[in-house]
Amino acid sequence: MWFQIVGWAPLIGMGLFRIVSMLGATDAPLGLMTLQHVSIAFEVLVTTLGAADRFMALKDQRDRALTQARMLESLAERDPLTGLYNRRGFEERYSRLVLEGFDTMALIDLDHFKSINDTRGHATGDAVLRAVAVALMPDEDTVVVRIGGEEFLMLLRGTGAAERAERRRQAIPARIAAEVPLLDRPVTASMGLVTSAPAMRFNDLYRQCDRLLYEAKAAGRNRTVSKSFAAIAQSPSLLEQTVVSLH
Repeated sequence: MWFQIVGWAPLIGMGLFRIVSMLGATDAPLGLMTLQHVSIAFEVLVTTLGAADRFMALKDQRDRALTQARMLESLAERDPLTGLYNRRGFEERYSRLVLEGFDTMALIDLDHFKSINDTRGHATGDAVLRAVAVALMPDEDTVVVRIGGEEFLMLLRGTGAAERAERRRQAIPARIAAEVPLLDRPVTASMGLVTSAPAMRFNDLYRQCDRLLYEAKAAGRNRTVSKSFAAIAQSPSLLEQTVVSLH
């Protein structure tokens, strides 16, 4: 490498000069030993600086690779349209979130969303979905996920989680109207909501939310059907109470 060539050049030169001097081709200059010491010091300095430069270059390459890997990981876990977690990214975090106290799940689906895409086009439909993401407002106590299509999921914790989820659902029509003003009708949403015991598995909780969401759709849409679960000791049986909220 370049720093090795530069560092060794004076020493090589001094060695060749000493050989020539020993053969009597020329007289050795005064202070030859001092020059040799200076050459050695120069070689050590240049080699050290070169090694440090190489180390920093390798570190920079590693940092760029790590940054790119994180970006790719983030892209794989995020919905590109809304910036919310996608299902894959959420499921990977679900167990940790449950341990952190997130125990209320809400599954939300826009009512008659297909007609928006059919009559207004997919660009308008995408604008509606982005507005929904804003209305659902993820924060430190609310994780928001775009499951796919017009279906969103919230995982909440803390006091009043169900009420906070319902306020977000009710905020959807106003947010869409503000951000997509060309629509000729309000866009509402239906929701299935479950308050679960912390040990409840994701697939079980999701299936319950999906069933309650179906009930909300069947009951006329633009409403929430919720159910609270309480675990009985370590038995798999659960206490249930179903509440239907109409808005």
